[in-house]
Amino acid sequence: MHRVQAQLYAEVGEHTQAITEYQAALKQQPKNPDLLEALGDEYRATSRLDSAADAYRQELEIVPANPVAMYNVGSIAIERGDAATGVPLLEAMIKTFPDSPVAEYFLGRGLAASGRYEEAVDWLKRSAAADKDGEIGKRSWYELARVYTRLHRTGDAETAQREYSRLRDQQEKKSAQETQEWRKLAHPDSK
Repeated sequence: MHRVQAQLYAEVGEHTQAITEYQAALKQQPKNPDLLEALGDEYRATSRLDSAADAYRQELEIVPANPVAMYNVGSIAIERGDAATGVPLLEAMIKTFPDSPVAEYFLGRGLAASGRYEEAVDWLKRSAAADKDGEIGKRSWYELARVYTRLHRTGDAETAQREYSRLRDQQEKKSAQETQEWRKLAHPDSK
């Protein structure tokens, strides 16, 4: 019952209520990895990254080879500046579940934070290529510009910065166009 209620709350963006229901469900099934993952997702949606990481770590203890849990714990560690924890988890995750642009992006960030710049370039280029016009591609180009700067590769840094700027401008233009279209739908008689 609690799980179903939690899922319903999550679907409509009521994350705090979903967390309460997932916690209640976990009292009945404390070793259920699916419930732990869902709880972690809800914590992450409310920017409670420490609580999210705790839920994902518990999931990883139950199912040690779970690539989703490895990604979740690893990416949060990278976001928190803990590359020593995040990089090995993301490397293991990518071996199990290759071709994940978002995991490649976080791995690249973690490698750069660890001073492993050449490896970071490889992973960031892969994530940028896999998500050419998306948010991860844009973020990858931004990180590439930073890494190339650290490597004193000025021309590459400038190219990466231009690509980041192009994608940022493209996304801003698209967002403005969507906003304008919504205004027309909401107020068809206004000019």
